[in-house]
Amino acid sequence: MTCLRFNINNFHNQYVRDLAWVISSPCIIEQVEFSPSQDFFSSEFEGFLPALNELEKNPKELVELLAKSKRKSLGTYFEDLVEFWLSKRVGTKILARNLQVIDDKTTLGECDFIAEIDGEITHIEVAIKYYLAVENSAEQRFWVGRGLTDRLDIKYEKLFKQQLQLSNSLIMSELLAQKNIDNITKKMAIIKGYFFQYYFAEKHELPKFAPKDMEESFWCRISEIDSLPEQYSKWQILHKPHWLTYSQEDIFDRSELQTKILDYFANIKETPVLCNSFAKGRPHEPIKFFIAPISWNLYYLPYS
Repeated sequence: MTCLRFNINNFHNQYVRDLAWVISSPCIIEQVEFSPSQDFFSSEFEGFLPALNELEKNPKELVELLAKSKRKSLGTYFEDLVEFWLSKRVGTKILARNLQVIDDKTTLGECDFIAEIDGEITHIEVAIKYYLAVENSAEQRFWVGRGLTDRLDIKYEKLFKQQLQLSNSLIMSELLAQKNIDNITKKMAIIKGYFFQYYFAEKHELPKFAPKDMEESFWCRISEIDSLPEQYSKWQILHKPHWLTYSQEDIFDRSELQTKILDYFANIKETPVLCNSFAKGRPHEPIKFFIAPISWNLYYLPYS
């Protein structure tokens, strides 16, 4: 992991660095069927490194592909980076993206990618997710999105029990035949992102199926910023879609951070703000923090 992070931070172009992170970072759900291991991504990163080095010298092709997207959401940005990776990967051909599966005018779902990878027709689902702990627990239901509407257990069920199962349906077989695509023989879930533990909790626990060596990420309330250790002294606020690594945004101290976030809460909405915190002497190895309003999650009940 340390070697990969070092290589990623050698890429100074924002898009190339984000692409390197997409390829090299671990899935946030591991050790389940259809979820590739960290060894897979480490190998993919090493194999793609020459292409990344060339892109660092001339990122025009990557920049132009990303510029074509009409939607500027984090999810679309992530999918576009995955598409670029797969399109340039040796032994891979993308056959379809965002393929809708419709039965008698009813949409059953959508396949993110159908690709031929090393001779196998592969159904790939991808997602980028940021979950915060509302309790210190390995139970997936206690890990939620910053808007308190997205939950890890619900996403897990939908992706692994519904979306990836579309490949098994007769409707899918008929749809692929219409497009002259052979039947699917392999499935893959590429789910990446971060888990944010409450910084001031007595203990920190990752959810079930999370990689044990994930980079640490935290959340705290705005009223608690001054209680953080001195090492968390320099900050930047991240803006979508550049949530993956570090960005070109300004770096400032704690007092300015608090002012900027209070302005955000007052003028936009009271949801946690994603930041990078830079330790002294490590300007390109940030720790990700969500800074939340004082009242965030106080009344949240993660019922099943």
